[in-house]
Amino acid sequence: MMENHLRIHIDELCKERRNPQSAGYFKAQEYLKSALNSLGLNPLEHHFHVWGLGKCTNIYAESKPGSLKPTILIGAHYETLHCSGPGADDNASAVAVALEIARELFVKGQDFTICFFDMEENYRFTGLRGSKAFKRFYSRPIEKVLIMDLVGGSLAPHFDEIYLQFGDSLPKLAHPELDFLHLPMLVVEPMGSIGARSDYDVFRKAGLPFTFISSGTPWYYHTAFDTPKILNFKKMAGLTRTLSDALSNRSESKTKNDGSLDSFQKFLRTLRKTKVLEFELIEKLLNQNRLPSRIEMVKLYKHILPTIRKHGADLWKMRSRNI
Repeated sequence: MMENHLRIHIDELCKERRNPQSAGYFKAQEYLKSALNSLGLNPLEHHFHVWGLGKCTNIYAESKPGSLKPTILIGAHYETLHCSGPGADDNASAVAVALEIARELFVKGQDFTICFFDMEENYRFTGLRGSKAFKRFYSRPIEKVLIMDLVGGSLAPHFDEIYLQFGDSLPKLAHPELDFLHLPMLVVEPMGSIGARSDYDVFRKAGLPFTFISSGTPWYYHTAFDTPKILNFKKMAGLTRTLSDALSNRSESKTKNDGSLDSFQKFLRTLRKTKVLEFELIEKLLNQNRLPSRIEMVKLYKHILPTIRKHGADLWKMRSRNI
């Protein structure tokens, strides 16, 4: 049932491109409001202006309107770059999961706020503008934040059942068929917070506990190949159940903010299972048994991400041939 719900959301969101001010962008807004309403939530709009693009819109809803108690904020951006085609993984996947988490939590009577951010992507030299605008606007106290981005795919072969978890608002997540690697922020931000990758940044800077979940930056990132056929709906359903359970428990993280060395080493070992991703620095870090420096992480990025982009879907063929 959950996989079917996820597919419906993806099908509706991916009918057209969702770049700002396009027909698909406005249709996505209407769908999100309709989907929230069908869950029993009252959808609201928060407008802000971006020079050269005009009115932009965050869409949000509260499970318990009028409450002044601290809320859990669940967020994902819904717009795309034009080059991303229908943007199935970036970021319809996270929007679909967020909607299904909301369905689960609302039935349980959980107090939460869900927001679909506009203008996360880098338009006119800057991004993350929807979450920044929403943080300035939203006056209710926030207990903790969950942000998701690119949660329907795999970084590389052997990452098919792996999610990357950052931040400290939730304990290290667990699921019988998925593996959550709780990693230090420098893995996703090798250049530091100046290179923040998604909408968690403004909440982090405000000192709020946050968790950021992603399946990684895949070969089809910001290309027209980001279509629904690449999504793993079983994996997304497992993520939905894991996060709804964790948020229902309202448990506090006992994991240090810098992530786990064990998780980082598993991340490295998983990378090197694909022969073309092998790199001497991976072996060095595994042998030294420590987290990387920023310079080392930048070097990993400069080798791993271009190689993933270069080989693309052929990486999975290489896995089957063990090359």
